[in-house]
Amino acid sequence: MSKTSNVVLVLEDEPLIAMAIEAVVEQASLVPRTSRGLADALALGSSIDLRGAVLDYWIGSEDTTKLAELLRARATPFILLTGGNPPLADGPFSGIPVLRKPYSDQELLERIQDFGVCG
Repeated sequence: MSKTSNVVLVLEDEPLIAMAIEAVVEQASLVPRTSRGLADALALGSSIDLRGAVLDYWIGSEDTTKLAELLRARATPFILLTGGNPPLADGPFSGIPVLRKPYSDQELLERIQDFGVCG
């Protein structure tokens, strides 16, 4: 599926981390659409065309499995961020790049650039 959107969904519940991710998305010449809650991210993920997504695995006490399943069904690439153990390598997270916190901005930028360049 060809992605023509320049929007990247960012799901992160920590405001400072979200701002840092937004800056890296913008460095990749893409536009961040940030959500700090899973319900909002699910609504965005199902209603707009996305170039890709950057997901924190845990949002409060909820994991992002439902959103990962939605993104997979829509053929939207995504990156998983986690401060703990990543989920099992099967299901919606199979083959998904995982960055363990703390990661560098350069590592994140390289993964975001894997979404492809617009224009």
